[in-house]
Amino acid sequence: MKTLFLILSLISAPGIAAPKDLSAPFAQLYALEDSHSQLANLPAQFDEKIHPYFFLIIPGILSDYLDYTIGKIDRETENKFMNFLSKHGMQENIDFQKLSLKEGYSGEATPELNRQAIIQAIQNAPKPVLLFTHSKASVDTLLTLLEYPGLQNKIAGWVASQSPFHGSPIADQVCEHPLEGFPAALLFELFAGNSEGLQSLQSQVREQFMLNHAREIAKLTQKIPTISFASYLKANEVNGWMGIVDGLYGQKMNAEYLGEHDGLVQVPSTVLPGADFAIFEGLNHLSDNRREKPYTALSILLLQKLGVITPVVSQP
Repeated sequence: MKTLFLILSLISAPGIAAPKDLSAPFAQLYALEDSHSQLANLPAQFDEKIHPYFFLIIPGILSDYLDYTIGKIDRETENKFMNFLSKHGMQENIDFQKLSLKEGYSGEATPELNRQAIIQAIQNAPKPVLLFTHSKASVDTLLTLLEYPGLQNKIAGWVASQSPFHGSPIADQVCEHPLEGFPAALLFELFAGNSEGLQSLQSQVREQFMLNHAREIAKLTQKIPTISFASYLKANEVNGWMGIVDGLYGQKMNAEYLGEHDGLVQVPSTVLPGADFAIFEGLNHLSDNRREKPYTALSILLLQKLGVITPVVSQP
């Protein structure tokens, strides 16, 4: 899978530096995080070294709903990354921010509708921005950065997690088969007022966008240090929210589409030409959206890539 991922990256962006596979150091960092020993392994003066940056977190589909229904029950778990930043002296809205409906951002809206909220958040940030985007938010962010290239000067680094840059077969299924896709379309209608946001994730739409903007995307990832994160599941790991999704649409993904997936997005779809990447087994799509667990480990990798901190674990 990693070889396929790298080949796709190179085919999509000939002539640029080969992306680095950060899967091994990510797995080590994630294991430390899970064992609650990560903080003890951080470099000296870590707090001081992260303060020159503004961490902008842009969540994906249904994030506001999940925060409301689940986050109030266990906010420490659901906002693990934000708590990690707070424990290191960072203050919300001064050193970090998570976009939501309050700022005019909806994970279910079209990239065009979300563009202004992203623009304002980047422009209003008091320091160079480190972007952490999940799922469709990465699609929204990519469109914004390409249409307003001046914003790229404000971005110090970007982590794009489980991102359907090349589309999602679930979106294809929902949009091409209205009867089967009714449950998902209804969610978008309820939370966004229409299902156009879902339509924007169709594979044909996304592939055409990536093709049309290939040159600009290659320039963007050369300019902005970027890490693309993907995950995949074994069949017996699909449960909870993803069990419902898999029951409705999983057969189509497994039968008609090649490659591992996280329940909503295939690993190859997360390819952003020129970006380093990490691939991990065992995280599903909606669990990441709720808990943001990978962001802590991914933030360490990004800071290492920027040369801000020394490696916490061995690099490939």
